Amino acid sequence: MPYLEDGETWSADYDVAEDGMAENRPGHRKFSSYRLPVWAKHPLTHPFNGIITGPRDYMYAAGDGFVNPLGWSDAHIACKYGDVTMLERSTPEALSRPTSMGDLPAHYAVMYGTPWCLAKLVELGADTMSCNNAGDTPETKIWKVKELHAQEQEWLFQALKGELSEKNSVKSQEYHLVKHRAMGNDPVVTERLDKDLLKARKYKFGLGEYVKPYEVPEHILQRPLDLPMSKVELPVKKEPPLPVALLFPGQGSQYVGMLKDVMERPAVKSMLSRAQTILGWDPRELCLNGPAEKLEETQYCQPIMFLAGLAAVEVLRETRPDVVDRPFCMAGLSLGEYTAIAAAGVLSFEDGLKLVQLRAEALCRDFLFRVCGVILHMELEFEL
Repeated sequence: MPYLEDGETWSADYDVAEDGMAENRPGHRKFSSYRLPVWAKHPLTHPFNGIITGPRDYMYAAGDGFVNPLGWSDAHIACKYGDVTMLERSTPEALSRPTSMGDLPAHYAVMYGTPWCLAKLVELGADTMSCNNAGDTPETKIWKVKELHAQEQEWLFQALKGELSEKNSVKSQEYHLVKHRAMGNDPVVTERLDKDLLKARKYKFGLGEYVKPYEVPEHILQRPLDLPMSKVELPVKKEPPLPVALLFPGQGSQYVGMLKDVMERPAVKSMLSRAQTILGWDPRELCLNGPAEKLEETQYCQPIMFLAGLAAVEVLRETRPDVVDRPFCMAGLSLGEYTAIAAAGVLSFEDGLKLVQLRAEALCRDFLFRVCGVILHMELEFEL
């Protein structure tokens, strides 16, 4: 869970000021930005039916700065869903942290029937003896959860004593899967689910010997759960856009001598130098000396027009930087669309120029193919 900073408090009766919500503090994502189903309520406004859909969803939400009024730690969520991997990554403080109702992660392991998680809590040295606000320890809670079957109670008592064997741990997981299986399935589907308990254990709890058909990237597995506010970069409030649109022309407005007045500007000079490396020919020479017939060829003209548009942006940046930084929109005609995309920062200069070069060469090949087809068609008609 994210760390609370000085002055941040959460009341037990869920009376949370709007500006105190995690999502309204700088650097935190909005609740609506998580990909959740429509029935997932906001926990700050619906504390009793607003639980997130699964342990992984909660883990990444917590990593992004999500805070809940019940005071869950990631260990509570891990115990609810039976995710031992997530439990092992919890901090010692989280393993023994009570909620606003006084429930420890050990209470959650009892309430939701996950004895393998309770055994892991005992192994990790977590608190499994303290009472909640109702005066129940995890051990006395076992007798009070009416949804637990006798077999599950036995496994939970074994887990509390540190005596849950590997065999019984597997049995408890498979028992949990069958017990909570959706009712009304087709008998063939039900039989298939029972046969695939090994796969189900791996999918549901992350346990077992089932080998996934794909590898999870190492950097995903090592993703941290905590995001202290000291590491959050505060957003800077931007000024509104100006009533200005930057429009870029397409092919047809080229001429010999273009760019001669701006070629020596440092930004333009650097851009043209990089362009020569990418294109394999010198755009400066073609702009200054032509010939005009070559400059009109699509494979040369389009990269030149792309460079001219971005050169104009660099000149404008020196004279009116606010216009370049805060335009209302950018657009272009035909080829000018690519210039607009690069000027807006969607594409890098290098990627944009390579894309324009490929486009121009493809248009040339297509044009030659069509011309050859027309000539061939005319020759055939003449022979006939």
